[in-house]
Amino acid sequence: MNSLLKKLKGKNAFTSLIFSLFLLATLMELYSLFPPSLLDKKSGSRYPYREGVIHIHSTYSNGGGSLTEIGEAAQSLGFDFAIVTDHDTLKGKRAEGEKTFGGTDLYIESEINTPAGHLLCFLPPRETTIPTDAALKDRCWKHYQGLENNPELFTITAHPNHPRFPWTRLETFAQGTEAINLDVLWRAHWDESFFGALFTAAIYPFQNYVGVLRLLNFPEKDRKSWDTMNNLSTGRFGILAQDAHGLVKLHDKLSVRWPSYRETFMMGSNIVFGEENSPDLLVRKKSLYESLRQGKSAMLFRAVGDFAGNDWMVDCGAEKGRAGSRLRFTGKGCTSTVDVPSDFPFDTVIRLYRNGDMIAERTDATRSVSFPMDRPGTYRVEIWSRTRTRLGIFLSGTVPYVFYNPIYVL
Repeated sequence: MNSLLKKLKGKNAFTSLIFSLFLLATLMELYSLFPPSLLDKKSGSRYPYREGVIHIHSTYSNGGGSLTEIGEAAQSLGFDFAIVTDHDTLKGKRAEGEKTFGGTDLYIESEINTPAGHLLCFLPPRETTIPTDAALKDRCWKHYQGLENNPELFTITAHPNHPRFPWTRLETFAQGTEAINLDVLWRAHWDESFFGALFTAAIYPFQNYVGVLRLLNFPEKDRKSWDTMNNLSTGRFGILAQDAHGLVKLHDKLSVRWPSYRETFMMGSNIVFGEENSPDLLVRKKSLYESLRQGKSAMLFRAVGDFAGNDWMVDCGAEKGRAGSRLRFTGKGCTSTVDVPSDFPFDTVIRLYRNGDMIAERTDATRSVSFPMDRPGTYRVEIWSRTRTRLGIFLSGTVPYVFYNPIYVL
């Protein structure tokens, strides 16, 4: 009997040891990756820019928080702007919700439901008359169709490849498109692998940084939609849309206030080149909207790292330009130069695209990388990060970091 008890105790001790080692290895793997410290954009960038978030819903439609909550969340992250786009309404603007929170400007536009899908509509910045909701929808839809034209009004196709609300009209493009929609990303993650999504959900409460990175991707449908639009005509642009609601709806009468606006904002943002230091809110708004409409912007997956230290410029001899530029091709060709932060903690992969096809890739990219460009075309750059946990079990491969809007070499 004593011999049997000793054997059982020995087996239990061995089992406990194996379990302890497994738990220790799991914890070491899970907590082997932490967010990089963010840089100071004011001192770490060679070219001025504004950073902010677009496509946010408040309690004026189906969001969980007030305009004040949204503005304060954006302010806490040091953003320069946040653009609320409630469904089919400008109630927030009528309530004089456009204001500044610290250094963060809160602007209010609308996401309208059209016969072809959802469309973000940006009214002229200096327009003093706020249209009724019915007039707003009619006006924006007519503008998209080309039946009415206002050079300061522009539209953006919302989540063109959303599994429930896809864009169905493909013969005409808005001025812009949501090349990245964070709400679509988690749905795509779920559709790609049910068990992978459950694994991510299980990780998130213990290590939300790794959980967020597992969600980041660039769905092929969205890539093709963006490239098709860019290749058909110049002057188009893509944005990273938060599509933030500040809640998850579990049932018609049941919802959870998660993820918070701040958590969603931390995943990604828009970098708009140039700056405007006017004390007038409307002057800053007009300048921002003009830069957005001209494609002078980039999309940043902020969870991976800050933008400071990044840059992309094309040199065609007599002309040089950044995202949104139109440059003349010369017989000597052009040079594309991409910079990444010198102290970025992860390896990066830089990809150069022409007319939607990848024509060059540098997998060991550090600091400045140059590519020759020997023909005209629509060029854009993607920067990916080789970010993985120590053993590559919880996270392995590349995650998107910075995507630039095109430079047109004509």
